Amino acid sequence: MEKETKIKVLVAALAKLIAKGREDKEKFEPVPQISFLSETEVRFEGFPAEQLPVNIAIEDNLIDILRQIVDYCIDDEKKHYSECLSEEDEALSEAFDRGEYNPDAMPGHIYHLFRYLQDFTN
Repeated sequence: MEKETKIKVLVAALAKLIAKGREDKEKFEPVPQISFLSETEVRFEGFPAEQLPVNIAIEDNLIDILRQIVDYCIDDEKKHYSECLSEEDEALSEAFDRGEYNPDAMPGHIYHLFRYLQDFTN
């Protein structure tokens, strides 16, 4: 996954969280400006109830947490997906066993989400 795509996914999540309630005129709060100082530090300016810019060290990294979840689950889900695929379509199953991944095969299977998250966290 391209760096720009990863940034867009994270910005979309942040936008929903940060701008929540902006439609309500009685609860309106300004949106903070965020500057990225390094991989482990950001600066917030204009955060509600803060008069001066605030630098924050980042300790818990969402990407690292997601990577741990994916690493823990993906092998089991890959095995389950392969088993389901062999029951559904022998040709697709054989292709998958050769390392050919088809995201359109069994589109509702959670393995596709784990592959997406694996790509996102790498």
